[in-house]
Amino acid sequence: MRRGLRRCPRIRCLRVSSALAALPRPAETFVGREEEMRTLLAQLTPSAKDKRQAARAQMLVGMGGVGKTELVLQIADRVLAEPGWCPGGVLYADLNGYDRVAAQQAVATDVLDTFLRALGVAREAVPPGVAARSALLRTLLVQRTADGLRTLLVLDNAGSESQVRPLLPGDGATPVLVTSRTTLAIGARVHELGSLTPTASLELLRATLRQAFGDEDTRVDDEIDAARAMTELCGGLPLALHIVSGLLVDTARRPLSALAAALRDARTRLDRLSHADHTVTAAFELSYRALTADQAKLFRLLSLNPGPELSTAAVTSLLDATDAHDVERALQDLVRAHLAEPSTVWGRWRMHDLLRLYAEEHGIACAAEDRRDAARERLMGHYLHTTRAAVAQLPQQLAPPTAGFANRQQAMAWLETERANLVAASLSAPQDSAAYGYLALALGAFFDRGRHYDDWITTGIQAVAAFRARGAVLQEAQALNFTGHALRQAGDVPQAVANHERALELFRQADDRHGQAQALNNLGLCHQQSHQASLALREHREAAAMYEEAGDIRGLAQALNNLGLAQSRTRDFHQALATYERARGLFAEAGDRYGDAQVLNNVGSCHREMWEPAKAVTAHRAAAALYGELGDVHAEAGAWLNAGLALNTSGRPEEAQLALERALDGYSNVGDARGTANALNGLGSALLPQRQTQEALQAHASALTVFVDLGDQVGQATTLSLQGLAQKNGEDRAGMLDSFRAAADLFHQLGDRAGETAARAELSLDRIARGVRDFSGFEGA
Repeated sequence: MRRGLRRCPRIRCLRVSSALAALPRPAETFVGREEEMRTLLAQLTPSAKDKRQAARAQMLVGMGGVGKTELVLQIADRVLAEPGWCPGGVLYADLNGYDRVAAQQAVATDVLDTFLRALGVAREAVPPGVAARSALLRTLLVQRTADGLRTLLVLDNAGSESQVRPLLPGDGATPVLVTSRTTLAIGARVHELGSLTPTASLELLRATLRQAFGDEDTRVDDEIDAARAMTELCGGLPLALHIVSGLLVDTARRPLSALAAALRDARTRLDRLSHADHTVTAAFELSYRALTADQAKLFRLLSLNPGPELSTAAVTSLLDATDAHDVERALQDLVRAHLAEPSTVWGRWRMHDLLRLYAEEHGIACAAEDRRDAARERLMGHYLHTTRAAVAQLPQQLAPPTAGFANRQQAMAWLETERANLVAASLSAPQDSAAYGYLALALGAFFDRGRHYDDWITTGIQAVAAFRARGAVLQEAQALNFTGHALRQAGDVPQAVANHERALELFRQADDRHGQAQALNNLGLCHQQSHQASLALREHREAAAMYEEAGDIRGLAQALNNLGLAQSRTRDFHQALATYERARGLFAEAGDRYGDAQVLNNVGSCHREMWEPAKAVTAHRAAAALYGELGDVHAEAGAWLNAGLALNTSGRPEEAQLALERALDGYSNVGDARGTANALNGLGSALLPQRQTQEALQAHASALTVFVDLGDQVGQATTLSLQGLAQKNGEDRAGMLDSFRAAADLFHQLGDRAGETAARAELSLDRIARGVRDFSGFEGA
């Protein structure tokens, strides 16, 4: 015994058991918690200098069903198995802290009585009162540690500080594990337990089925897509995964796809996540019943948000509150109860998918009490109002700065952060609700700027349906027009034309000349893309006339800019330059610097086509500078790409390299894979005349990989031709022949006769250089 330690006279003559064994049996299948296990075991390891020393109490917290108890049992089992760690065994108590029947919740007095008697204290020697029993427990634990019987305490399912504090030792040597759904203020080291990863979820399913049926049960691997779908529907929640596993064990022939289909319907998923006496709903119910009325209402209303997470500002609107700090405190109460969780960025909050379904069930049941419909409209109003304020800040817009956003960068950051919510909100509407349609329209400029064409198309289609259901003809036409623009950008020109033609018809029915001009202008762009130049010229001219008649200077300037593009496509370059000059004057009159940047970029392209590279470089650099000032990284990258290509043409490869590297950085920053590949190809062409053949080949190889991933055959064919030129320069004849043959074949499939002819010409030159005169059999080589 340690010198100076006095034994308690009350228990001196008692026989104390050397090792306690009160731990429930841990599960045989346990996966996915390796990192948590390592962290907690490190905290429970006795000090090398003093075997009695331990860290403070360790508390595992998390939502119901996340596996806190099982993890603690696994850790305790490992601790007890390690020689010298806890030779005194374990004291375990399930505190039932969240039982809906208060009488079933353990009280400290009774737990202390159980612990003391387990330690050998006779019934008549157990003192009355919590304070005396707590003091005696601490004394006994100190004595056991001094006698080499360091003991582990496991306090499972704690509901409050008052349940736990009297049970905690005070010697700093006895290790303690506590689990709770609420973060308790007991001075413990807190460990948050989240859902399992998709990989661990799959392994849990696989291991459970193999434990029941042996290696013969290969359903997880045989139906891997269905297995992944199930783990996703369970949200990685261990309780849900064990229930699913149990359902599959019950019926060995049940396909995973059948169970996944049964769980797919969100309306019935919670009901179907039930097996024997285990249900996900029951696990959540214990936490929900512990909430105050205000906390429960907030929990229910959070399920109204259609996206993955929401901001404090959005919750403030949802509650019709005025003080964001009070709202944040209320949200933190739910976080402590693990019925919500903070996102990776402070001020944003989210819920587990199954918890959201549970909250929604209660929300629907309490809809009248919570005024749920009014709360939904407030949330939608917040998204619509803030979206309009943010979009007004974008470079394409001319509106003055709006309250709430200091600059364009801040506005764009908010839009990108909220994008998933805004899209989900726009898509979650009943078709007769106009607010959702207006949100989709408001997002158009943002989707265009951010190149989020899939989102734009999806929300646009929904907006068209919503306005049509309400008989809002002009709004339907506008939505058709916006969606058509997105479809064209995404490459679906035929459907874009159909949208714009229908929009034009509706605008004509309403005698809206301005709307007709918009639709005609967009139709002209579609017909340019589909190589119908005569149609495009007529439509842009007609649109320009309508804008001029309406006195819309900016609309007129944009129509003229597009007309210049069409004239350039028909190689009427001098007329195109004159049209561009007029458009620039009108953009200047309207104060639209963004429009001016667009025209300058087009002017540069026109000069490149006219073999005037110096003028092209000047125009593209000016456009890049303007885009840079306006904060449009993507458009700036495009201007630098054009400048680099013009510099390549003018025989200035060093300057071209610098411009193309800037383009590459810009495209990489905004995640534009196709732009990145085009910049890489340009860079390869700039490196080649600088005798950096290997670097050029690497650039083209990287570009080719991107185009293959994108399924872009035009990009692949172009890159193969450029790669062939680099291989020719590097005297890699075999590689050159392979590249040009592959390019020629692709150009042939695409119907690009000019590209095919150029590639085959390189092959012909090679044959001539080798003195081969017989060209029989060359076609299709």
